[in-house]
Amino acid sequence: MPGWDWPLEPMPRAEGPTSETPTISDTPTGAPDPLEAALERGIADAGGIVAADGSRWQDAEKLGVTFAWLLKDAAGAHIALAAGRAFEHGWAERDGGTLTDLPIDGLGDEAWAIGGTDSPVGQTSTYGWRRNSLVLMVHVQCIFRACPSEISFATRGWVDAIDRAAATAIANQAASSP
Repeated sequence: MPGWDWPLEPMPRAEGPTSETPTISDTPTGAPDPLEAALERGIADAGGIVAADGSRWQDAEKLGVTFAWLLKDAAGAHIALAAGRAFEHGWAERDGGTLTDLPIDGLGDEAWAIGGTDSPVGQTSTYGWRRNSLVLMVHVQCIFRACPSEISFATRGWVDAIDRAAATAIANQAASSP
């Protein structure tokens, strides 16, 4: 992301990546979080996650999160991608902000992008897309300040680099399969 100074290494993980479907967190009242419950139902409807991984970069001014879910098939990835989009919109509304759907083309087999500039927690840009049975997402947020450049454009640069690497890995894996 030209013009953005990120830490060289992601934040250390509390625990290793999992191949299990995420579990529902409890809200302060002890009840399951409804947004996470809806996401979990969407993932279950998609057939569950085969493998998952992700990283988080953060400093006092910005946050960057990447993650990937491998599902059993492209149909499941389609369902999980839609569930991820609904989850992101729900979080923005909960924080008192709104997200706007951004125009998107030329990314994966299907994609969505959303961004917000009126959130009480700062400007955000999130891209979600799939390539076959792989769902990828990148979320960038400038925390309580203006971003160093137009956030959705900068995020798209990161997204395109990840997508190129994913497309290459999928093509190489397909070429080596009998």
